Amino acid sequence: MSRFTPSPMFDEITQDVTRPQRLATAHRIVAGARSANTDDTGHYDQSLHTFSDRRGIGAQTDDIFGHGIEYGSINNPAQAPLRTAAANAGRFDPL
Repeated sequence: MSRFTPSPMFDEITQDVTRPQRLATAHRIVAGARSANTDDTGHYDQSLHTFSDRRGIGAQTDDIFGHGIEYGSINNPAQAPLRTAAANAGRFDPL
C-alpha cells in the first residue's frame, strides 16, 4: 500500500506558486466588502485594501472605526462586510 506523506516544507514550496491566486482572492474580498457595505460608513470603502507582506496575503481596512463597522458596538449593529465577503470567497466561516 502506498501512502502520501507531505513534504515538511510544503507551505514554503507552494507559497510562491499560489501567490497570484491568493492575491486575486484578497482583491475579490475587498470588492465584495465594498459592495456589501452600507452608505452610512463614511470613508470605509476607500480604506479597504489588500496587503502582501510578512503576515501573508489578505484584505484589511485602515478606517479608524473599521472594527466597529465589522463587529459592531453598543450603539451600532455589526455589518461585517469583510467577514461576509471572505465567506463568499470560500473556506471562511465568519463568527
